[in-house]
Amino acid sequence: MASGISKPNGSFDVASLFQDYGSQLPSNGPIPATVIENRRRRALGRVQDALASRGSSRASQKLKQEVKHLIRKWAQRAFSDGFPEVEKFEIRCAREYDLVVAQESENEEAILQVLEADYCRHVIEQFGQTELRGLQTSERVFF
Repeated sequence: MASGISKPNGSFDVASLFQDYGSQLPSNGPIPATVIENRRRRALGRVQDALASRGSSRASQKLKQEVKHLIRKWAQRAFSDGFPEVEKFEIRCAREYDLVVAQESENEEAILQVLEADYCRHVIEQFGQTELRGLQTSERVFF
């Protein structure tokens, strides 16, 4: 199995990972080989689009390993379009855009602002919002 070839600029060749699964997928059974191949091509596009939405073609070794693992698990499900782990990966990549851009600019203040905003989003997602009453304000305040 290929390990995902790194290109000279540090980017990640995801297509080589998908090629590994071209001939290994079951071609006999309830799903015709043509359908599986179409799914594989769509899956490749989804992963490439997710990585592109991060705002950089560079990928850390940790991210490369995560993509390899994701593709391996997805291949076991014949690249089904409804694979929930890929949807989570796509969303996470899109949310990482601001952080990736800030990190590449090496602007520490911008990096901290992005990390703070991400932390606040995470806290709100996990715990919701609380409305404070009794404070004299002209607007509703949510924490």
